[in-house]
Amino acid sequence: MRRFPYLLRLTLTVIILASAMGHDLAAKPKTTPTRVVVPFDFSRINKEMTEEFRKAWRIAKVGTSDYEGVVLLYLLPDGSYKVTALNPSNEFKKFTFPWDDRIVAIFHTHPQDVDPKPAPEDIRIADKYQVLMFTLTLRGMYVYDPVTRKISNVMIGLDWLDESKWTDEVALRMANLSPSFASKLVVNGSR
Repeated sequence: MRRFPYLLRLTLTVIILASAMGHDLAAKPKTTPTRVVVPFDFSRINKEMTEEFRKAWRIAKVGTSDYEGVVLLYLLPDGSYKVTALNPSNEFKKFTFPWDDRIVAIFHTHPQDVDPKPAPEDIRIADKYQVLMFTLTLRGMYVYDPVTRKISNVMIGLDWLDESKWTDEVALRMANLSPSFASKLVVNGSR
C-alpha cells in the first residue's frame, strides 16, 4: 500500500516538470522536420492570388477587425499553385482549419493594432508544418521562413493587394534572401 503515495508523488513530479518545461519546449521546432519547405516563386503571384488576398482583407475588415482572413496556397501535382481564401471562422485573433499536406504557404491577416510580423504562434506553426507563413497587414506583407528562421518584409503598405506591384525585381530580391524563395528568373545562380 505504500506504493500508491510514491506513484502519486512521481506522477505529480512528472506533471509539474512537464508543465514547467512545456512552454519552452513548445517554442522549439522539431529537429528533424517530416517534410521540407517547398520553395515559393514570387514571380508567380498573379491576379487570382491578389484577389484571394483581397477576400481575406475584406474578412479582416481591412485590418480593423480581430477576426483573421486566411489564404492557403496549395502546390498541385503539376507544379501549379491553387490559392483559396477561407470563409470567415468568427474566431478571435486566430483561425483553425484542417491540415492538408499540399499546403505550402499560409497567408493571414493581422489587425492594425498588433505587430505586423508573424507572431510566435505563427512561427511555431510554420516550423511544425515546414510552410512559409505570411502576414497581410496595413503596414505591409511579411514572411517567416522556417529554413532560415528569419522574418522578411516582402511589400510595404498595401502594395501586396496590387497585382502590378508583383514585379520581377520583387521576385529576384526575395529569391536572393533564401532558397525557400525560388524564382524562374534565377537559374543556376544567374539571371
